[in-house]
Amino acid sequence: MKIFYAAFFILITSFISSPQTHVSGNQSGVWSLSNSPYLVDGEITVQQNDSLIIEPGVKVVFLGYFRFVVNGYLQAIGTEADSIIFTTNNPSTGWHGIRFIDADSSSRLSFCKILFGKSSGDWHDNSGGGVSLWDSGITIDHCLFKNNHADYLGGALFCWGGSPVINDCVFTNNDCDYDGGAVYFYFADAVMNNCRIIDNTTFYYGAAVSCEQSYATLNRCLIANNGSQAEGGAMWIHYTDLKLVNCTITDNSTFYGYGNAIYVTQSTANIINSILWNDTGNGDEIYLDVEGYVNVNYTDIQGNWQGTGNYDVDPAFIDSANYDFHLSENSPCIDAGTAFFVLDGDTLINIPDSLYYGTAPDMGAFEYYPPVYADNSGLTIKTFYLEQNYPNPFNPTTTIRFQIPEATHVLLKIYDINGKEIRTLIDEDETEGIKTVTWNGRDNNGRQVSSGVYFYRLISAKGFYQSRKLILLK
Repeated sequence: MKIFYAAFFILITSFISSPQTHVSGNQSGVWSLSNSPYLVDGEITVQQNDSLIIEPGVKVVFLGYFRFVVNGYLQAIGTEADSIIFTTNNPSTGWHGIRFIDADSSSRLSFCKILFGKSSGDWHDNSGGGVSLWDSGITIDHCLFKNNHADYLGGALFCWGGSPVINDCVFTNNDCDYDGGAVYFYFADAVMNNCRIIDNTTFYYGAAVSCEQSYATLNRCLIANNGSQAEGGAMWIHYTDLKLVNCTITDNSTFYGYGNAIYVTQSTANIINSILWNDTGNGDEIYLDVEGYVNVNYTDIQGNWQGTGNYDVDPAFIDSANYDFHLSENSPCIDAGTAFFVLDGDTLINIPDSLYYGTAPDMGAFEYYPPVYADNSGLTIKTFYLEQNYPNPFNPTTTIRFQIPEATHVLLKIYDINGKEIRTLIDEDETEGIKTVTWNGRDNNGRQVSSGVYFYRLISAKGFYQSRKLILLK
């Protein structure tokens, strides 16, 4: 812990020793990278009818326990290489989060890092440690929520009303004292796509996500290793219509309560093409309380749950101990889902065949793509695919192979475990085919990186992206 805070102090000191801008009070206009970091000396507000645009790469450091209130329009759009950081100079005290209150619904947070926010005080300032949305259905995408805390609801994110859209976000190491260790929805019509909700905790209900009087859809989300002292190791829903499609819910836990994965009370849950496995507590994966209803179909769920196409068999993840919940090549969940499903006259899913590989969608959050071998290079390539590097672990070099079915611009980058870009291996137009690149363990400045866990990510201009983990050992 001392090492962590020392490193954090060095990081913040480096921000403050560079050109800097002190801010407080009403804000509008543009916060530019050239004036970064922005050091917050008091509560800041974007008033109704005003707008604030924050450029990629800007660092916002709160020098005290201050709120960032948005009543108008906020655009904080970073990039994969230059995220926008909201943090504090004192993690033990934190800062009071970004509080959208009746804000412009076109506001957006993209490629932002929300770190060490803490919510306390009166309702509703005590909810949403990192971000609070009060009747503000904005879009949040490609953001990291980490080490945030709420005294009441929603350790990282609190949503009251509106229609928030949360895409490609990571929620990790957040906590709250009551409901929704990472995320809490109330009176919301919420959508979460491709999110990773890992290692969050709560004292009461729903260690990852809690929903009350809401409509919530989660698609291709991973919910893993979250823990609740009471009910709902992963999720807790009350007066809510919930739809889970191609989600992986695993290794979550409740200590005293029920609903190892999901606790359902006075609500309806429809679960399709998903995996609920190895969640622990005092009962089954799903607990149905008063007027709780659930329809589970084409899902690998521990405990022989009734429904069409369900399994009760080990999903054979690649390496769950190290958080790799992709399916291994012998997984029974491959091609075991369904592309089309109707329940009581309502079409719950209709997945085009371009979005899955094989005869049917897989169960779980991660579609399996078979590896590409040299001897099939003469075959027509129909899908994008990123192979596991070899060797792995490695020292001093490793090889990464991928395939692309058509000419497109491709990015292949290495990141450290905190999401910081280490090395760009490819940033260019590529033709169709199988490609190979070698990484020598050096960063963009030619410096040798230290031993540890890293991630590599392939992104194409056609909308495909896939990440894998590699390990450098010395």
